[in-house]
Amino acid sequence: MNSKSSARAAIVDTVEAVKKRKYISIDAGTLNNVVEKERKFLKQFLSGRQNLRIAARVFTPCELLAPELENLGMLMYRFETDVDNPKILFVGLFFLCSNAFNVSTCVRTALTAMYTNSMVDNVLSMINTCRYLEDKVSLFGVTSLVSCGSSCLLSCVMQGNVYDVNKENIYGLTVLKEILLEPDWEPRQHSTQYVYVVHVYKEVLAKLQYGIYVVLTSFQNEDLVVDILRQYFEKERFLFLNYLINSNTTLSYFGSVQRIGRCATEDIKSGFLQYRGITLSVIKLENIFVDLSEKKVFV
Repeated sequence: MNSKSSARAAIVDTVEAVKKRKYISIDAGTLNNVVEKERKFLKQFLSGRQNLRIAARVFTPCELLAPELENLGMLMYRFETDVDNPKILFVGLFFLCSNAFNVSTCVRTALTAMYTNSMVDNVLSMINTCRYLEDKVSLFGVTSLVSCGSSCLLSCVMQGNVYDVNKENIYGLTVLKEILLEPDWEPRQHSTQYVYVVHVYKEVLAKLQYGIYVVLTSFQNEDLVVDILRQYFEKERFLFLNYLINSNTTLSYFGSVQRIGRCATEDIKSGFLQYRGITLSVIKLENIFVDLSEKKVFV
């Protein structure tokens, strides 16, 4: 039985059920309302996705996008520059990972080869001058549409499922396998995994650099997740505090954590991302429900 037949049968059953309720006066208007309400519900049910979502459309230079042009479901950041034009740019998680200390030299080289133009170098230089990465860079959403032109039009989901206009393709979220962190004692033992983005800092060659992790955990309570991360980064936190003591700096926290959504454990898949002959190992969080929360910092 196809979807339309199933929907028609369900509507008939609903109408018959209403007719059996003797305390309700049945007229044409009542039946029409019942059928319309049931039809809307079935349309939502059959598609498997909520009809409502929160998304934003923005423009950003195409030079700052590489794998994001061909792969939807990429996490994007909003970067506030210190110049008048452009005042705001949008860059991807992969773009920022090209300069993160927790990414290996091999993967960093591959990412650098993907983003090759003078504008990329200028933007990375501006980001490196930030005291904290989050001073100028903040999470924005997950891409569901990229339209190229003189500038790229991005549609980013900030709350809801990541799908196209016709709700035919579900994109999920794609992250580098190398930055995936699963701090649970027994990872993926629960049906639902909550997804967090964590930024941490450490001294590298007498300079403070950032690291980015995507965390999968069964814990929804953010305070509990912070406690787990404190234990996981115990050594790094000690070195960071030592850096604060021995340097003249106004830094006040070691890292930040922000929940970006949730997904079913069975929808977490390993795979590969290819762009311009470069292949990277990735984790795909299919059918993720995006729900950006407030950022929490910790020492």
